[in-house]
Amino acid sequence: MLQITDQATIAENVRALKGRRRVSDAEIAEGTGLSRSAVNDRLNNRAKFQLDDLRAFATFFEVTLEQLLEPTPTAATGT
Repeated sequence: MLQITDQATIAENVRALKGRRRVSDAEIAEGTGLSRSAVNDRLNNRAKFQLDDLRAFATFFEVTLEQLLEPTPTAATGT
């Protein structure tokens, strides 16, 4: 299984997508097949993203896995 080392970057990228798309945790949960609490735990760094989670989030937001994994200027600067 893929070892994800920078969970904070992934969570930041997903939170940025969530904000830009104006979707709720409940909508993400429904679209990814995760529970609302599981989505919230991942976005708040209380649980680790697994490869299956990343695929589900990428599909839901219509982005590539790389877009979820790579640090972005927004994630790095917090702007």
